[in-house]
Amino acid sequence: MCRPRFSPTDETLVPQIPVTPKDDKAQALRYALRMSNRRVAAIDIGSNSILLTIVEARTPLHILVDEATVTGLSKGLSKEGLIQPDRLKKSLDTLSKYRALLDEHDVKEVKVAATEALRKAKNGEEVRKQIEQVLKLPVDLIPGDREAELSFWSVQKDFADRKAKKLVFDIGGASTELCYGSDRGIEHRISLKVGSVLLSEKFGLKNKSDGSEASKYVWELLKPLNWKTEPCLGFGVAGTITTALAVEMKMTQYQRSKVHGQSISRDRIEFWRKEILSRNLDERRDLPGLPFDRADVFGGGVTIISVLMDYFKWNEVICMDSGVRFGLIYEMLGL
Repeated sequence: MCRPRFSPTDETLVPQIPVTPKDDKAQALRYALRMSNRRVAAIDIGSNSILLTIVEARTPLHILVDEATVTGLSKGLSKEGLIQPDRLKKSLDTLSKYRALLDEHDVKEVKVAATEALRKAKNGEEVRKQIEQVLKLPVDLIPGDREAELSFWSVQKDFADRKAKKLVFDIGGASTELCYGSDRGIEHRISLKVGSVLLSEKFGLKNKSDGSEASKYVWELLKPLNWKTEPCLGFGVAGTITTALAVEMKMTQYQRSKVHGQSISRDRIEFWRKEILSRNLDERRDLPGLPFDRADVFGGGVTIISVLMDYFKWNEVICMDSGVRFGLIYEMLGL
């Protein structure tokens, strides 16, 4: 299902990300003139969702289009090592619609990034070529470290406290990226080979489960990190954390402006982990805020959040509906 993440006809729902030129007023004026009416876009071909964001570079930045579609590229990947035909068709259909949106908004500057599903799949290069044919654009197959960095900068450039130490996690379908740093730069980053889809498939979390073995598995992946981190703020980007906030708020229609920058406590994440895993798939789909096509993998995603919060001793995490696509946009705009 393709769902717009806000309605551009409703001004109260249009997010406005502040753009702050780096130096004095003269530079700010030059920047404003250079950016006037410039439109750029980024597409994030994730392992579970494909996202498109189109922005107009005003001050503040205006989001014109923000689309997310669950295509499940990595579903079935762990069994055969191949992106499955039905998943590929859904992804290509989605990207065809995105191409039409780019044309409709007359966007010439576009960056496209693909992540772990294409990195891991035996047929990843063949799939990448098919995607390029549909989009009529080059697709950059980015490494995990680059994915982690883009997600970090999407938070660092947007969150009000630039100096605070931050650890940003990005839970995808087939991998989870972690990146630690501040305004002084990035100190640590890693891409873990576990995501909401892979964990759900490996431990049968689509069905009722206590999830204990899945939690232990994620904890063991984190143990070798040995990162020396000061007390830091925890930030989540991507679909698992935004869905957690949507479920917590009982949203019948997703609104980016209501979850972006909001926090959720450790107790509530643990509540939802247990609640989701106590339900079968049909019962999960009755929950307001949980999209029909994410219900089968949400148990895996929220398990990863729960373990991360235990490991890094966070009492709460902050949800940022940003991630790779916004990192790419900030790069294009030279921010």
